[in-house]
Parts: sequence; C-alpha cells; structure tokens
Amino acid sequence: MWEIFSQLVAQKGGTATEFSQETWSNDTGVRAPDRDGVCGPLTCLWLACQKKDGQDFVANPEREDFVRAVWGMANDMAAGHQGPDGEHFVVTFADHVLKDCGMKFDNSYTVDGANNFTTELKNHIAMLPAGYYVVLFRGHSSAFPRGPGGIAHCVGVDTHQHQFFDPSAGKADFEDLSTLCNFIKAWIDTGYRILADGECGVMVRRYV
Repeated sequence: MWEIFSQLVAQKGGTATEFSQETWSNDTGVRAPDRDGVCGPLTCLWLACQKKDGQDFVANPEREDFVRAVWGMANDMAAGHQGPDGEHFVVTFADHVLKDCGMKFDNSYTVDGANNFTTELKNHIAMLPAGYYVVLFRGHSSAFPRGPGGIAHCVGVDTHQHQFFDPSAGKADFEDLSTLCNFIKAWIDTGYRILADGECGVMVRRYV
C-alpha cells in the first residue's frame, strides 16, 4: 500500500508520510474485538487532532493518550456503537466520537452504484466550504477482498490544510484543494480498484 500511495502522492506534487494500521496495531496491541481493523477509530482520532489543537497524529501515533483513545473507540464499536454496515458506523459512531471532540456534523453526501462515483466524490468535496470529512467507501475490489470479494474502508480528509489520511497507507499533504481532490479520486481508484457495480458506493460526512 505504502509504495503505491507514496508514488501517487509524488505524482500529484504532494508530500507523503507512511502509516499502517496493521503495524500500529501490532506495536500497540490495539485491535477491534469484532473487526478486521481499526480504520474508523484511527480516522476519527486523526480528524480530532486536526480540529482540536493541530497535533500531528501521524508524527507520534503511539503516544499513550492516542493509544488509549483508539482502544476505547474500538471497544465502543464492539459494545454497540457500530451497526451492521458501514453507513450505520459513520452515522452513529463517528458522530458520537467527533461530537465529544468538539466537532459538529454539517452535512452528508452519498453515491451508490455509480460507475463514476469517485469522480462525483472529487467534485463534491471541491465544491464545499472547508471542513473535516469522514469518507467511507465500499464495493467489490480486485485488490483487497474482504468476505466475498468486498471491502469497506474509512479515510479522513482535512480541506483546511489540504491533507488526507488513509489508516492503511499514510498521510498526504498538498498545496491546494484541487490537487487534494484529484488525489483522493486517483488513490481510491488505483489503490483499491473497486469494481463499478451495484454494490459500490461512497459516503461523505462533513464536520465543522
């Protein structure tokens, strides 16, 4: 993931910093009790750091309070904040966590089963005022099958600072919003190779 991610960031003129939720979980011992990964809690924590005091989570991800926060969120998911699908997770869990961090939900956008859903995602974010975004995408993937060939993954976007965070790859910094949005589309298309069928889709929730 990192090699493809860093190459694509460089192609877009940005700066990449490596991060792997698998490595982070192995180093800290934090895993979601009933899930494959902790992309949701890590994304929420990254956004909270961006909003609250500008801390660079990726620069020091094993800080004790960060580890405790993700551990708590992972256990909250297992205890019932998480529903049966990705959309329910974003609506209930991310809202719940980010509200405690002083972040207010503003609006949401969903595209389902569209051949150009990442293009719509790029255009949508580019047209909105600056904000902090939880982006969930799902579908059948030829790159990272989960269950019967499907994937559900969560990433974060900070359009104030033109930054992107994928817990499975790293952080990317860009000079402007247009480049950031172009990169997001290219990364999801290239890194995850989601097939355009009725099962694919993306959900974006903006926080201020």
